[in-house]
Amino acid sequence: MSDCLSLFSLFRFGAGMATAGCLLVRFVYCMEIIHINSRTAAGMVNNIFVSIGFSTLSLLGYLIRDWRYLMLAVSLPGAPLLMCWWYVSFAFLDWIMFLIRI
Repeated sequence: MSDCLSLFSLFRFGAGMATAGCLLVRFVYCMEIIHINSRTAAGMVNNIFVSIGFSTLSLLGYLIRDWRYLMLAVSLPGAPLLMCWWYVSFAFLDWIMFLIRI
């Protein structure tokens, strides 16, 4: 954890810019795999999760006043997903190998 608020702000700015790019890619990918008649509803459902996340972060920011503990509370739920990354990458490779055999 950083003790310097300016360094924290710089890193959060970079993370925010990266997140904006990821949200755009996620939205485009969702629109590409959905049938054209259902794209309006899929786009709204896709953005509902972003709105719920922003609302939850606002509530947590109100309840947890210290920014260090807030960052810890927001970052810890993603830790199990990082631990499962090795499984996802191997499962993806197995799926590609299955498609090549067909």
